[in-house]
Amino acid sequence: MHRPKGRQGGRSAPAAQLSEEAGADAMIRAQKVAGGRGLELRVAAMPEGEDPADMLQGDSVERFLSLVDGAIDLPTFRVDVALGRGELTSLAGRERVLDEVGPVLKAMGETALGFDELVRKVADRLDTDPSLVLARVRSAPDEPAPRADGDGDGNGRAPRPVAATLTPRETRERALLAMCIADPENGQRYIDRLTEEHLSPTGQPALRWLREHLEEPMAGLPRDDAVLTSLITELVMRAESEPVSETAMQLNFDLLEQQRLEDGISAAQKAGDYEGSSRLARERAELTERIAHAGVVSS
Repeated sequence: MHRPKGRQGGRSAPAAQLSEEAGADAMIRAQKVAGGRGLELRVAAMPEGEDPADMLQGDSVERFLSLVDGAIDLPTFRVDVALGRGELTSLAGRERVLDEVGPVLKAMGETALGFDELVRKVADRLDTDPSLVLARVRSAPDEPAPRADGDGDGNGRAPRPVAATLTPRETRERALLAMCIADPENGQRYIDRLTEEHLSPTGQPALRWLREHLEEPMAGLPRDDAVLTSLITELVMRAESEPVSETAMQLNFDLLEQQRLEDGISAAQKAGDYEGSSRLARERAELTERIAHAGVVSS
């Protein structure tokens, strides 16, 4: 049985909270084992401070049975745990929640009873569109089978992947692409001006996709391309919170253009093309002055 409690603030969790989280993790591990044996587990929330054994021995048997009758399925429980633990006020926090619930919902199957309701619940809590959640579910990895050798973090959990750190170029390109999605009328001009030389290898697929799908970026995403689906979903979510202005769009474009010129200068110098290198250096100097004149010093 699981007794949900409210989370408390502060730098460290109290012992009771840690105990509840350990219980939640134990149920998640139990579901993986039960699923492999064709069993279905359900969770009944017990009142705080009460023990099932005490209820069965006292005069609370009927109330105990009513709690059991109201037990929820494990996927719903796991989604609730992820939403309860998640830091939902930041893009990174919402991304982590999607990473956690995606495999859970995918394992249910889109035709499963309650699937649509859970997708809507996640979308409501993350303040986003259900289509974005569904896209992430479809691109989510399959849940790993339970390990018997205890590999993981020491508590039976598989190690979480380390989030990749974005380079300055990736940060700028994603900000610009997100703003183009948020304001497609002005964004189309920047999409048309951008070339693949402006973007990192990780951002180039997004640019190719948005050239044809800027108005409806989530429509028709290939279900067999998890990387593209994840990237476009991230950009659409970012577009919902990214401050959009003509000044910000132009600045990010100029910074990407500056990086493109620097790459061109380096390539020309390696090839011994000193005339081309000098020409690009002059363009870079003019661009750097324009950026500085706008009140921003590029790094």
